[in-house]
Amino acid sequence: MNDTSRFVQDSDASRLKALGDKCRDSRDVAGAMRYYNQALSIDPDFFQVHANLANVLADEARFEEAIDHNLRAIALCPDMAELFDNLGDIYQRSGQPGKAIENHLSALDMNPDLLSAHYNLGTAYAFLGRWEEALAACDRFVNAVPDFAPAQNNRGNVLKELGRYDDAVHAYERAVSLQPQYAEAWHNLGGAFRFMGRREAAIGAYRKALQINPDFVEAHLNLAITRRHETHDDEVQAMENLFNKDGVDVEGRSRLGFALGKAYEDLADDQKAFSFITEANRLKRSTYTYSTSDDAAFFSRIAASFDASLFTGLAHAGCVDERSVFIVGMPRSGTSLVEQILSSHPQVFGAGELTDLGRVIETLCQDRGGYPAAVSRLQPGDLAVSGQAYVDQVRERAPDARRIIDKMPQNFLYVGMIRLLLPNARVIHCQREPMDTCFSIFKHGFLNLHSYAYDQQELGSYYWLYQQLMAHWRDVLPGFMYELNYEALVANQELETHRLLEYCGLSWDDACLSFHKTERVVRTASTTQVRRPIYTDSVKRWKRFEEGLAPLREALGSNPD
Repeated sequence: MNDTSRFVQDSDASRLKALGDKCRDSRDVAGAMRYYNQALSIDPDFFQVHANLANVLADEARFEEAIDHNLRAIALCPDMAELFDNLGDIYQRSGQPGKAIENHLSALDMNPDLLSAHYNLGTAYAFLGRWEEALAACDRFVNAVPDFAPAQNNRGNVLKELGRYDDAVHAYERAVSLQPQYAEAWHNLGGAFRFMGRREAAIGAYRKALQINPDFVEAHLNLAITRRHETHDDEVQAMENLFNKDGVDVEGRSRLGFALGKAYEDLADDQKAFSFITEANRLKRSTYTYSTSDDAAFFSRIAASFDASLFTGLAHAGCVDERSVFIVGMPRSGTSLVEQILSSHPQVFGAGELTDLGRVIETLCQDRGGYPAAVSRLQPGDLAVSGQAYVDQVRERAPDARRIIDKMPQNFLYVGMIRLLLPNARVIHCQREPMDTCFSIFKHGFLNLHSYAYDQQELGSYYWLYQQLMAHWRDVLPGFMYELNYEALVANQELETHRLLEYCGLSWDDACLSFHKTERVVRTASTTQVRRPIYTDSVKRWKRFEEGLAPLREALGSNPD
């Protein structure tokens, strides 16, 4: 035994804690845990060591152990607000935001001035999409500490989700003025500019983020999406270099692959574009488990739950409000274009891709067996209350609008529920040629996981499941949906726009023809496209990549011209 070991063994628990703290500060995880555990072997009731060990374990994603040690610290010192705040942070990091909120609130009950708890509470609320509560927590922190750049950045994120883009830009700009090398805030500022249609400002912000952090994958992707590549320039080369760099994780390489696919498609190097797109999808698909059979079973349960007799029995249920317009269909089928056209009308507000309907349905069904099993147990009063709850939520976004558009494509799963909850709502089903739709999905790279999207066979199979469900809605709800064809719209914009407005109960307005001039936030992958006049170069675009898309054509079971 050497002198150092003897010194450590003879040291008291406080000395061991200090050594553990030093190791933690220098990121020596093994050393920190060793010293903390030695300290606890001497003094099992040393609450500060339990708390510090909890943080080290959380940093290693050993959350159950971390929670156990933090709870031990609380048992030893139940009046210390910081321990509850710390436990809330561990719950948040472990994917349990509900428990995180409970503990942050407990901390604030003990100490309303504990700023870290306000900051962490805002993060937890934001994770759950409780944006107003998140903003209130952010504001409390920012009012007390106005010069903390990460708090300004977080506040910008929340404001963006609330649709307050001018305020979000101000918050992001405040963040980068306080911390000019804050790459994430520059990137978020670029995103706000992009959705607002301020393309050049977005490009400038993305480039600033990349100057600070050349390995910022998401900034490369969003810059590639926002700009048009005319030459194989330094930015394309930088993406290729990063794509081939050791240490870039699978998710990052996938995102870069989608970015490079877009860049080479701009450059008309279709072979190289498709090579990157294919690899991006392969990488993404390797990160999760999925089977289309699960979706097939789910879609089958939906169809079985909504038969014609159900709608006859509940014909007069639901909320009679008629302001809601739902645009549904597969992603990349023209839904953003249709929303932009309608939102150019002075009596229409385009709210974008809302999650409100899904949340209302989940709340309605959660204690009745879930969706769609709960449908058979619903009563007229349930439907009226839930329909009104949806209307109240979306009306807050535009109290004076005659029509409010919810453009969540995946609401095609809920067409039957829309009819029950809001019988006077309008539903516009956007359809686009199957190969164009699916190829556009395949080359996109979603932020949210669309499990079916990254394998050609699975994508084709899912597409037909969707088609079968839409056919079911037509059978049981004849005339309820307006069927819009993307190719017809781009071929004869004025005629199709007249028909759209008539279906929505709106008078003609010339602004709908010049929709690309409408200044509004568009938070979808099509934010750039909808700011252009109608164009037809996306029709049959898949033909450029026909050879590589043979598995998709086979899965679709068709032979399009």
